[in-house]
Amino acid sequence: MSSLRRPIGALAIAATLWGLGCATARQSPDAALINAIITRTRSFDEADCQQWREALLGAPGLLDKVTIHTPADKERAMKLTAERMGAKSNVDIRPGLLVQLAFAAADFGFQLWVRQSSKRWPLDRYVTEALEAVNGYDENLIAGEEPEMCRRMRERGWKILHIDRPMTGHDLVMTQWSQYSRRAMRTGYAYAEVSVRFRGSRLPFWEFEARHNRNHALIQIGIVAGVLVASAIWRTLWPIGLLLIFFLLLVVRTAKKVAWKTSSFSTRFLYGMHSHLQQIPIFIGQLQYWSDRRKGRARGLIEYKEASQ
Repeated sequence: MSSLRRPIGALAIAATLWGLGCATARQSPDAALINAIITRTRSFDEADCQQWREALLGAPGLLDKVTIHTPADKERAMKLTAERMGAKSNVDIRPGLLVQLAFAAADFGFQLWVRQSSKRWPLDRYVTEALEAVNGYDENLIAGEEPEMCRRMRERGWKILHIDRPMTGHDLVMTQWSQYSRRAMRTGYAYAEVSVRFRGSRLPFWEFEARHNRNHALIQIGIVAGVLVASAIWRTLWPIGLLLIFFLLLVVRTAKKVAWKTSSFSTRFLYGMHSHLQQIPIFIGQLQYWSDRRKGRARGLIEYKEASQ
């Protein structure tokens, strides 16, 4: 295993670092990274490639454990990509996401090449097709980059496999309502933006989510407005009290429906509250997108937490 891993990893060091260093300043970070891997892969010696393939075909159980890069390659590539993005790799997650994506696509292409039977394509073609199918995250999106990228891959006939292992951690601790609402607004903005992008295509994406949120939020707004008007006319808080009871019943109903998520009822109860409370802020995010679209304005990232929070 070590003798096989060493030549693959050694070539990957050059594939990533040499190519990134030579990339032009005009190239976007994801394009520079992808082109670096493709360029170097095309220079691999064909005889060496065939030796790798024959060795792995003789030990198929090792294929999923073999990579064409090493942890040191990934770390260095993250730093170089961060420099091109003008970001700090230890604070901004984008460089790491780009590198993880490109390296994973390259590994996937390598595994397809090893398993090839009827198609006798060279290794670089598999790696190139995998990387070009991905083409990195869309930097113009403020959210939903990974689902949108996976949607483009499915459009080209690729299959997305989810590994049942923790890959990364997200700091979702929010202590202020403003943080919670901004995060929900960002979700709504992404729903609208991504669903419009794929509307009318063979594989529509997030259209149901956007439509469901719109209907849900409008119903909520209508009910709340009706209750407030009724309370004002009748000069009583009973309508508001009934609304709160109705809301709690909805939360309990949702908590029971998601019993498969966890055995903890308190966790499911909080999830139920979250499911209903976020609908209006998400809808506001959708309205923000349509307002920006009508005005021809590009919105920057909607941050809901500062690094110190």
